[in-house]
Amino acid sequence: MPQTHVFFDFDSTLITCESLDLIAQKKGVLKDIEAMTNQAMNGEVPLESVLDKKMSIINPTHNEMLEAAYDCLSHITSGARDIIILLQSHNIIVHILSSGFHEIIDPVAHVLTIPPQHIHANTIQFDEKDNYVCIDPTSILTHSNGKPTYISQHTTPNDITYMIGDGMTDAACAPVVTQFIGFGGNIVRNNVRKNSNIYITEKNLTAIIPYITI
Repeated sequence: MPQTHVFFDFDSTLITCESLDLIAQKKGVLKDIEAMTNQAMNGEVPLESVLDKKMSIINPTHNEMLEAAYDCLSHITSGARDIIILLQSHNIIVHILSSGFHEIIDPVAHVLTIPPQHIHANTIQFDEKDNYVCIDPTSILTHSNGKPTYISQHTTPNDITYMIGDGMTDAACAPVVTQFIGFGGNIVRNNVRKNSNIYITEKNLTAIIPYITI
């Protein structure tokens, strides 16, 4: 039976900031990674060319990732809880689809009432002292085309699917979903705007409601 799925990006979509920036700022390396983040999200460079570099510079411990998750709770985008509850009340399956990390996303998703099986993100490997080693190399979400690949593999052609996000890795899903909705409520990326039939600049995520069939 066909189902309706809504996939939300995490950073700068469900939350108002980039979650890794919260760690980078505390460690004094934010300026070293900001340009890489923007280049990847604007589609100027492939995600896979910068993600490992960013993580090597930030070099987070497991505890620092958990602290970032806690910090993210004060950065949840306006209307995020409301839109998720509304969609779920209409039997729509709500997902988080992110190139970010479970270690940060999962605690926030719990607060947003999104169950673990609907959280799709990268995982970090830590050593016995909880120091960063690497990103799980088997994850397709470390690549620029990871999100559309994931959606194609986990939905059927008869399903109704939506992707909501701020970056070009989200816009890349347009060919494989029923509707891509560009969200510029937290940051406007002109390349995403140009590649979006629907582009929202309101700061409240409930602005997507008119564009989703409920």
